Amino acid sequence: MHFPTWLLGLVIVGVCVGISLGGVVLVRRSVKLSDLEEHHDVAGFILAWWVSSTRCCSRSWW
Repeated sequence: MHFPTWLLGLVIVGVCVGISLGGVVLVRRSVKLSDLEEHHDVAGFILAWWVSSTRCCSRSWW
C-alpha cells in the first residue's frame, strides 16, 4: 500500500495524541481528586527543587 507522507504523518500524530488523551481520561476517572491533589503538592516541591538545582550562570534564558 502507498500512502502520501503527509497523511501517514497525520495519522501517526493523531493516534499518539488520541492514546495520550485516552490515558489522561482513564486516570482522571479512576483516581480520586483528593489523591491527585496530594501528588500535585509533592510534584510542586520536586519541580521547584529541580528547577532551582539546574540553574546555571551560563543559562541566561532561565
